[in-house]
Amino acid sequence: MQSILGLLEILGGRIEVGEDVYSALKREVKEECGLEIQAIKPGRETRTMGKFNELSVTFVPFCGERYLGSNFVGFASVCTAQGELIEKGIYDAKEPRWVKLTELKKLLSTEPEKVYSYHLSTLKFYLKEKEKGNIQANL
Repeated sequence: MQSILGLLEILGGRIEVGEDVYSALKREVKEECGLEIQAIKPGRETRTMGKFNELSVTFVPFCGERYLGSNFVGFASVCTAQGELIEKGIYDAKEPRWVKLTELKKLLSTEPEKVYSYHLSTLKFYLKEKEKGNIQANL
């Protein structure tokens, strides 16, 4: 997670023209946190070439998120990564850090105002799935 305006948020970014979702995810994590993605769950995709050589890709994220106050749509993935966190990301990432599950649970239940509102539903969903055993530590 990273800090923006003093709030915790899930790192993210834009997909560049011609870039697939998983390459964008790996690039953004590297740029904003300095980590190398090792595995993505579920990480499945299907590529289809159309009649006019247009490529379309269907992918399976962990979940999608939609903030109804804007045109923002996001996709969250569960990943394993290695490396050392950098102090400051290339663009807007400030102070990337790991957040322990117990800290996240406490923040969401007692101080949700400290979490960037776009990501509240995604993080609550992640916690529920983790508690149900649907997300394993090792992918």
